[in-house]
Amino acid sequence: MTVGAATGVLVQTILEILDTPLLLEADNSRSGEVSAALVERLGVSEQLLPSFDELFAEVPVSGMFSGGEGLPERYGFTPREYPSDGPRMHVLQSATAVEMLDLPEIRGPLVLASAQGALPIETDDGRDLLVRTVSFGLGLDAENGSALMVFSVSAAPTVHLEDPAALPVVEATEVPGDWQEHTLLDFVVSLPADFGEPAISEVGLDFRDGERRGSVMRCLLAAPSPYPLSGTRHVARAEVPGAELAVAAVGLGIDGTHTVGVMVHRGQETFSVQLHDVTEDEAPLLAHQVLAGLRLEG
Repeated sequence: MTVGAATGVLVQTILEILDTPLLLEADNSRSGEVSAALVERLGVSEQLLPSFDELFAEVPVSGMFSGGEGLPERYGFTPREYPSDGPRMHVLQSATAVEMLDLPEIRGPLVLASAQGALPIETDDGRDLLVRTVSFGLGLDAENGSALMVFSVSAAPTVHLEDPAALPVVEATEVPGDWQEHTLLDFVVSLPADFGEPAISEVGLDFRDGERRGSVMRCLLAAPSPYPLSGTRHVARAEVPGAELAVAAVGLGIDGTHTVGVMVHRGQETFSVQLHDVTEDEAPLLAHQVLAGLRLEG
């Protein structure tokens, strides 16, 4: 498969993942259907099917990471009706890029695609859209026949802000001395040590080995307008070196905890930082400390 052909196919592939009929299911048990469809569409060897299955089992296409609970149950929404033969998702934006891999196990082009879509929903608190962002990457080494796949997905009900530039600006404090610095490409973030060491991929850092969960993700998408905000209690704009726009938010998480999130935008590229399992009292201080450790070096 040539890089040009892979780019075109991957655009359609990422839109299929975005608009999957499995989106609202309570678990990820049917992810194998996505694997088989993508293997066929991408035109790669069926020997790679188990690898696709493993990828989508680790990062759910549908349902929550906790298992047995779907997005409607977790977030308390009802999807609005849509035509049975029409799209579930309204595509907001999509993009692709080709980057070079130089790893011991694979050397060659990595084709990345990102897409963002919105599903009309109804909630008790007035949020009317479920915004879902997906990134998928495929790298092929023609010489040894190996492949690398990466995949990330996030989804949450949102309200929309007309102009994020109108938000009040908050000042960062300082990074505590015992925090650890992590890097995703040229994006630098410092986090508390109790988030543990991350699993690293070409689209993000996933923190699940520590006492709390967190992630640092990258997608090839610009800041949308109007700007979507999830279950947010506090939101403000921040100044991050190298960024065109940075929005920090504290909102409700799972099981009575809070989530601290920062979205950092630069051109057609977005980095997101999500820290989960945070108490209500520590969330504002943690948000200011996280902002102090963010920068884009490119």
